[in-house]
Amino acid sequence: MGFLSHSAGLVLRVLYIAWVVVILMWFSYEGLNWFDTEKKKDGGGGVVSFNFHPLFMSFAVVVLMTEAMVSYRLYEGTYGFTHSSSKRIHGGLQMVVLSFMAIGLYLVFKNHREKGIPHLYSAHSWLGIGVTILMALQLLGGILVFFVNSSSFFRQLLSFVPRVHRHVGMATYLLAMGVVLMGLQEKTTFLKGSPPCAANAFCSQIVAANILSVLAVVIATLAIALLVSEEGRPGMDPQEVPLLDAEARGRSTTI
Repeated sequence: MGFLSHSAGLVLRVLYIAWVVVILMWFSYEGLNWFDTEKKKDGGGGVVSFNFHPLFMSFAVVVLMTEAMVSYRLYEGTYGFTHSSSKRIHGGLQMVVLSFMAIGLYLVFKNHREKGIPHLYSAHSWLGIGVTILMALQLLGGILVFFVNSSSFFRQLLSFVPRVHRHVGMATYLLAMGVVLMGLQEKTTFLKGSPPCAANAFCSQIVAANILSVLAVVIATLAIALLVSEEGRPGMDPQEVPLLDAEARGRSTTI
């Protein structure tokens, strides 16, 4: 077990907890009304709160996606999990990430539609849609290549797809973190235009948003450092058969 990788894993978990604590504090500040229903364009009530959107999206990226990204390095390379177990953890977490992203997108579209706000009016929203599409494609590729009992064609793909999957995944992760930071900045801009932050540039809501941004950058930096570090890097067999195929072979040879 690499000391640096093990220590980095512990620090990441502490940062996850710090992120959750700060975002819950952000929710609790008076005047933010995170989970209250909002008024419709015609003045009626009952619109789902916009603030569920940043809750689902930021937790999906900052905590769950980060954990999925470092799962091979930590669970297999540092904690001694089998490759198959690490693969299940990675794939399962990414499925949850994509589910949370889909929920977050649904909620913001629903909120905007019922309040008469135009959809997709900012770079944050454009890039957010792009990240979600990339996540879906990455997940689909991972399922097809690594989990499905495949033909010889897919086995040949294994010689180069893992590297492509890994690099595109890292780029998607960095882009997703950037979109989260853009969203936090956009939310801060909205807060500055309404009480109590309109009269106080250092109100608690804005300070909390700034702390969340710093935590996100630190978490992403540590995760990327883990991914590019040679310490604790698990071996990869380019000729590895898909997971379900390997399990099927194992069952067929078991007495």
